[in-house]
Amino acid sequence: MRPDPRNGLPRQSRRDPQKVALELVATARDCCERGDLAAAVAAYEHALLTDSTCLQALQGRSALLAVIEAPATALAMYEDALAATDDHPELLVGRGHLRLYTADPAGALADYERAVQRRPNAAEYVAFRARAREHCGDVVGAIADYREASRMARPLDAIAPDAALRAVRLEIELGLGSE
Repeated sequence: MRPDPRNGLPRQSRRDPQKVALELVATARDCCERGDLAAAVAAYEHALLTDSTCLQALQGRSALLAVIEAPATALAMYEDALAATDDHPELLVGRGHLRLYTADPAGALADYERAVQRRPNAAEYVAFRARAREHCGDVVGAIADYREASRMARPLDAIAPDAALRAVRLEIELGLGSE
């Protein structure tokens, strides 16, 4: 697809809006790699105008806005998307990450808990919940979650050894030891 000479973004076409949105997401990522954050935000916004359900565009734009000091805008985008998608677990996790980043561990914990309820077999969601519990001061709950994430993870998942190691470290810090 040739870019529009007015803004450098791919031209809108009669093609499948989801494909066009994903092409715009790729353009946005290229812009980020070049350090052109304004163009990246524009490409993400264009993707969302093309396909308002494009999770990659929403997450990319929200993360980018959080990086460039607009976490409130990113949080509002997650709120809107979650209202429209009936608590999609990936969006809950994304908002949880943003809340943890903006020093709202209780909000992050609530989001991770809802994501785990929606997708109980996702080891990485349980590990995220463990991290939020740790930030909230619930070290015993964090240890239990890290252990659970380690047991749930597939053998080659990076989450398994990381979660197990974090659980052992927290037990040592608490003086519980690992038997």
